[in-house]
Amino acid sequence: MPGKKGMHQAVVEQIKQTKVSVCTVEDQKRWLIPLYMINIRGSDVAIEKTQREGLTRNEISIGDTVGFLDRDGGEKSGKVVRLNQKTVGIDCEDGGSWRVSYPLLHKVIEISC
Repeated sequence: MPGKKGMHQAVVEQIKQTKVSVCTVEDQKRWLIPLYMINIRGSDVAIEKTQREGLTRNEISIGDTVGFLDRDGGEKSGKVVRLNQKTVGIDCEDGGSWRVSYPLLHKVIEISC
């Protein structure tokens, strides 16, 4: 609560879009506080940055070999033939053509022996 440091027990009276109206248990004072300040049941509220998956438009060039999972979960790979704003045009090795979103792609490294 403003002016008081530390954690205090309170009862939630109303939840708004970004703020919460609470009443403290110890002195029955009402406060309107930002939603992010609430720590329910002493939970670990550390925010960790999630690791980005997939590729971005800057990481792919026409002619690169990329892979992805199709709608059925099968692995596909092919050559990039077009870079659109949100999707990549890919000609697959099995003869099919796909448009796939950037985050769903991964680079395929070709090794020749």
